Amino acid sequence: MADLNVATIYGTNNTFLGGVLSPTGLTASVNDYDPGACRYMLLTSDGSYNVTGLAAGVSGQDVFIVNTSAVTITLVNQSVSSVAANRFIFDTGANVALTQNQGIKLFYDATAARWRGFA
Repeated sequence: MADLNVATIYGTNNTFLGGVLSPTGLTASVNDYDPGACRYMLLTSDGSYNVTGLAAGVSGQDVFIVNTSAVTITLVNQSVSSVAANRFIFDTGANVALTQNQGIKLFYDATAARWRGFA
């Protein structure tokens, strides 16, 4: 049996299974957003912007995104502005507007090649 340590379970940056990431704040709408690997993402923004996709994950990967800024960040459903494998697909078929302190859990569906979210 292999030894399990923090690097084995979470990756060398403690990100894939349990890391919290606070990327640089959004300053414009963004396509194919690639903030880095994480499980919990705390987003900030200086304005109300759209995110049309998230850099493709691996099958079954999940991420919880929380808007910590005072403005709305909108995740755009099935936007052609991002490559297919980075797009969001929501159960409502509508965009998801995250106001301050609202969040959404997404998981990566490799069969559909989409980030699935349930608003």
